[in-house]
Amino acid sequence: MKNKIQAIILTAAILIPTLSSAGCNKAGTTVPTGGEGSTVSAEETSRSESRTSSTTNQPYVTATASVSVTGDLLMHDPILTNNYNKANDTYDFSDIFTYLKPYVQKSDFAVANLEVTLAGDKIPYRGYPCFNCPDAIVDATQDAGFDMLLTANNHSNDSWLSGILRTADVLKQKGMDFTGTRSTSGDKPYLIKNINGIKVGFMNYTYESRRKDGVRYLNVALDVNAAPLVNSFHYQDLDGFYNQAAASINQMKDEGAEAIVMFIHWGVEYKLKPNNTQKKIAQKLCDLDVDVIIGGHPHVIQPLEILKSKDGNQIVCLYSTGNAVSNQRIYRASIKTGHTEDGILFTATFSKYSDGMVKVTGLDALPTWVHLYDKNGRDVFQIVPLDKKLDWKQDLGLQNSENGVDNAKKSYDRTIALVKDGLDEFKRIA
Repeated sequence: MKNKIQAIILTAAILIPTLSSAGCNKAGTTVPTGGEGSTVSAEETSRSESRTSSTTNQPYVTATASVSVTGDLLMHDPILTNNYNKANDTYDFSDIFTYLKPYVQKSDFAVANLEVTLAGDKIPYRGYPCFNCPDAIVDATQDAGFDMLLTANNHSNDSWLSGILRTADVLKQKGMDFTGTRSTSGDKPYLIKNINGIKVGFMNYTYESRRKDGVRYLNVALDVNAAPLVNSFHYQDLDGFYNQAAASINQMKDEGAEAIVMFIHWGVEYKLKPNNTQKKIAQKLCDLDVDVIIGGHPHVIQPLEILKSKDGNQIVCLYSTGNAVSNQRIYRASIKTGHTEDGILFTATFSKYSDGMVKVTGLDALPTWVHLYDKNGRDVFQIVPLDKKLDWKQDLGLQNSENGVDNAKKSYDRTIALVKDGLDEFKRIA
């Protein structure tokens, strides 16, 4: 990633993910486009630059790749209970993604945070405070179009060493990419994916706690054999974290990575702004040549910022993606503003140029909201994409709940307020 971010033109409205093949999902079918007003897609920008460069001998775009990220899959007990079929003793979470699915499938590579363990049915399936979710959540995310799940968070150890190991095994068996935890300490602590000819390196780290006697915690105490299997850091040893991150970044680059994305579990729950420690870490990662930083853990969306490295590079940082799905409703969450019901599908589009340079050429943010309603005595939890071009009542099923549209509009406004300044800054520096 070189000196500046090449931005696509963004309106003040929030847009759905930009694609290398605009208007088509992974299966090649047309889906609705989001946002309001006019915009220039990454594909259109690339064509324009290519035409210009052919006469000026300037570098031109040879490939684009969109990476979309959503927040926490926080599978609380009511979500487990209401997606269980007692008749055949199975779980099916596909309803959660019904409306989000077309948007996820439009992205070249889609990611979500798996904030549960997959420890199997030898221990009870359970939500908060220690999460163990049926394997069916992986099937549902795959069907929705997600390509990778993040496994390093403060709930990674909720089912102890066996849970860490089985989670990794299930994801491998189902062919789902993941990063953050691993089966053996010899496995790489990162993942490199070739997305449309652009090699993107991904890392996922979580904060940890430590007792005075040195015992390490992720919600519960980490077994000495489990600790090496989780990418974690302690706020009192940030230099150690930076050294690990730098080593992985260098290794990924040696293996051909052309862009680096860091997913980091940090900050304070329910705070709408990043704290000074988050800002300090983000700046250091920026200086280490990370291109995009995506945070999680606060269970609310935190602002988007464009940072500048010591070398003058522009880096994208979304401090928190909030909840993709959870039961943290406005009437029972610690924060009573509704922000725990809000999520986002955030997309960074990378472009590769004829001189080998790879940089971010587009940022899109699609606000989402967790719609909860009753259907024949069953609570239905659904992630609804707040695409302004849709009829929210009819197209997103919001007629199924009282004040559904009004609550969705409030969610949309909350998210816009948190990310708009960052999107405007991205546009300004183009």
